[in-house]
Amino acid sequence: MSKVFSLLMIIPIWFIAMLYLATITFYRVESQSIEDWRIKTVVNYCTDSAIEELLEASDLGMDYADWGKFHADPDLALKDFVDTFLLSYRLPLNNENREMIKTNYIQAFCVAGYDGYYIYDHRNAENGGYTLVGSPKIPYLYADTTKPGRYVTYALNMGNQRCYKLTDATITQAPSPVSDSECMKIINTRISDDLMERVDRAYTNGWLQSVYIPTSMTALTRTNPVQSPTVMAFMDNIDLDTMYKVQAFGIGGSRAKVARPVSAYIREDANGNMVKYYSYTDLLPDGINNDQAFIKEVFMSPEDAAEAGYHHDTLYMN
Repeated sequence: MSKVFSLLMIIPIWFIAMLYLATITFYRVESQSIEDWRIKTVVNYCTDSAIEELLEASDLGMDYADWGKFHADPDLALKDFVDTFLLSYRLPLNNENREMIKTNYIQAFCVAGYDGYYIYDHRNAENGGYTLVGSPKIPYLYADTTKPGRYVTYALNMGNQRCYKLTDATITQAPSPVSDSECMKIINTRISDDLMERVDRAYTNGWLQSVYIPTSMTALTRTNPVQSPTVMAFMDNIDLDTMYKVQAFGIGGSRAKVARPVSAYIREDANGNMVKYYSYTDLLPDGINNDQAFIKEVFMSPEDAAEAGYHHDTLYMN
């Protein structure tokens, strides 16, 4: 009888042991998932802060339309990114912690400017170990091979406006040889390939994941193609605020959006009544668009102007 009872007691003990192991495993997996989500959120927040820092250092005009003057300072972006990351983990802002983040966690860092990009990756240091080293400005080169025997290289830009044409030993300005969509596709592909190459170099034993920045022609959803100056970062092996090393991956790209301000004003309509109207600032005639006596308010969208009681001005908006 005692043997049967002992055998029966094994079943609840085994069940309790399995339940304990399942609980521990579930807790570990959930903790890793939460930490992975946290790191991705922090990385995206840090890239947002870095691109905002670059915008503050640039003079793009009132409507953010002059992207040629975007100040793509990679060192400034990297410093702001690292400092924001340290603040997110409540770590002191000192050089020792900054070097720790650069050396141990940032595998690749990219600042895509108007007419070229900069990229950081790990290189061997003179005193041993690794250090994060930035590249010189890399132009968005495009080789036009449509004419056999006469290859021409172009340095494109995000505005797809007049670019630089390189033939033999001469550099001249010329119209863009490709369409707007093809231009952005070339830029996205070049950045994506270069960033993937740096990641592969960091993982000499191979890496199961891939880094891909979708082109502006992608059919995928929830993507963020590079369409204007952008900051990107790839971080891995972050073990801050955890009892074990988390294999977390995060890549954040922040696109600086172009704002098109809406001017609100009061003018006489066809019936002689004074009516509150709004129009895009760039559509107003010269002399009116910057007349502070005429412009009553400036909004960031037509919806905001309409909510404030202004009406669509068919004289300038159509």
